[in-house]
Amino acid sequence: MVNRVTPVLMPIDTQFPLVYICPIFKRVLSIIMKTFLLILLAAVLSACAQSSGILKMGPDTYSITAYASIVRGAESGAKRTAIKDATEYCTSQGKEILVTNISCGGNPRPFHNGAECDITFQCLDKNDPELKRPHYRYAPSAVIEDRR
Repeated sequence: MVNRVTPVLMPIDTQFPLVYICPIFKRVLSIIMKTFLLILLAAVLSACAQSSGILKMGPDTYSITAYASIVRGAESGAKRTAIKDATEYCTSQGKEILVTNISCGGNPRPFHNGAECDITFQCLDKNDPELKRPHYRYAPSAVIEDRR
């Protein structure tokens, strides 16, 4: 003989009074999950671009290195981050920026897909004679020396 349990049917509000509260719990849980995902996304994206900070190399001459992952634009993102930080630094001193060298390369770190840019720049007064329109040229990838 098999024992069977027969369910006792009760009115829904006495059987499970949280039925009316559950939609509120679902809404709160949904908001918490969305907030968590936004915070996680912001943390991931903010970790994808970093800079070394401003390094003094001599009188009025500074250097900065910036890294950006593919999510942040790789080489263009690294260049943008470095130039923005350098410009803010010179502006905070009340001077103008003159970029003297830009060197960018891809994938400087193992297991990272991104790029790194090294920028050398000067912070000069607005009336400094060295502050003039720069003429940039790409550095050659190979140099041939003739020793005849």
